[in-house]
Amino acid sequence: MRNRGHLKNIVPALIEAKISWEAIDIDPLAERMPVIDLMTITRALLSPADRIAWLAVLRAPFCGLSLKDLVILTESKESAGKQPKCILEKLNEWQLKPEKFDRLTTQGQQILARVAPLLCNAWNNRDADNLRNLVEQLWIDLGGPATLINQRDIHDIRSYLDLLESWQIAGNLKGWNEFQHAVDNLYAQPLATTDSKNPIQIMTIHKAKGLEFDHVILPSLHKSPKSNDNPLLRWQEQVDDENNSSLLLAALGAYDEESDPLYSYLKYEQSTRTILENTRVLYVAATRAVRQLHLFAKVKDEKNSWKKPAKTSLLSCIWPTLKDLINHSGYEIETVAEKTENSTQDKLNLNYFRRLPVEYRPATMPENMMSLGVSNQYSPAGETESLDYRARHLGTALHRTLKQIAQDGLGKWPPERRKMLSQSWVASLKQLGIIPREDELKVLASTIENMLNDTVGKWILDQHDDSDCEQALNYFDHQSQSIKTSVIDRT
Repeated sequence: MRNRGHLKNIVPALIEAKISWEAIDIDPLAERMPVIDLMTITRALLSPADRIAWLAVLRAPFCGLSLKDLVILTESKESAGKQPKCILEKLNEWQLKPEKFDRLTTQGQQILARVAPLLCNAWNNRDADNLRNLVEQLWIDLGGPATLINQRDIHDIRSYLDLLESWQIAGNLKGWNEFQHAVDNLYAQPLATTDSKNPIQIMTIHKAKGLEFDHVILPSLHKSPKSNDNPLLRWQEQVDDENNSSLLLAALGAYDEESDPLYSYLKYEQSTRTILENTRVLYVAATRAVRQLHLFAKVKDEKNSWKKPAKTSLLSCIWPTLKDLINHSGYEIETVAEKTENSTQDKLNLNYFRRLPVEYRPATMPENMMSLGVSNQYSPAGETESLDYRARHLGTALHRTLKQIAQDGLGKWPPERRKMLSQSWVASLKQLGIIPREDELKVLASTIENMLNDTVGKWILDQHDDSDCEQALNYFDHQSQSIKTSVIDRT
């Protein structure tokens, strides 16, 4: 298919016909609602001034404040001309003086009693853990897991959190726009039914490039992509016979003025390139077929002939030939009755809100249960970071040192040089967001010495033929239907 919008009719038909199918790289991760909610939490924890993000968190399924309660909560009684208070300040104010918000509904009061302490506590302890753990723990405490629908959502959540952890530096992000672009380049776990080993593969034409299939079906060839409005500027670089480049640039005229001739020419050039590109795309799609190629499109009757398809549709590329075949009974056209349902009413009937019950309380782990990587409670204000958090970064510093020793060779690391390692550890750990204690530096130094004094340890770090550090191995993950990479520390 040319774009993902065609799936809204194809997938329900396959399900109704009980045909196994699998859709690959169809849903961008940034368009999945659980991931959107996590991105909203991330934005909120990065800045209390991001008013839209904080409002979106309070409106999300795991909080569920009504629009009326949001207006009452954010309504400012201060004198005109002053900047409104941020949402976080309002939540703190509600905890101290709830009587000032007596117009809140009973349901709104109950929701705030549950979520306001969690949100304020997360913000106050944002320096006690890395950003990934902070976002994940707040999402769990608010009840995010209870709002998920299926296992696919859990996989999408993990993909986002792993990406967030790779981008965060000392509790912050390198750049939100760049991070958002990275999220846009990720796709959700493939949509699929699991009752067959040979399902129909659903993918875009771009994704199918380079692949071959016994049978290929191309639907909705009559549809055109969304037309772009006239941009403010049009430009085109041209190269002459002597390889000299020049730039044609034209601005859009006022609405009551005739279009600039140069602007019209550049628009025509773009239209021509689009038609040629459509021909190339259709060629790529059609040549994926080994045995059979099925083309589907809608054509409209126009008096004694057929209406010409839109120029930007894939059907228009082959329409002259198809029209002759249709007229000479080379192809039969099936008449389809137009839908008479009220599409607006159908859309209204599909609108609904997913909310947790007002009395919802998330499940908590027993106090004597082993930690699984994310602590159930934040560290109290003023105390040091969790042991898991510090141990992970101390392990990272140790791993980097062992890798450097293995790459340089044992002979280049005499005892005098090893005594200077504490300085580099302090610098690298500060970059990771923690300040090491003296006892932690001593443990790192002792670990290095113990390994270098051990026969097996020295053999592992010593240089051998074909030895390598952090060797990456690719493998196919059947769960996510994607290529993944595992890294072996020392081979």
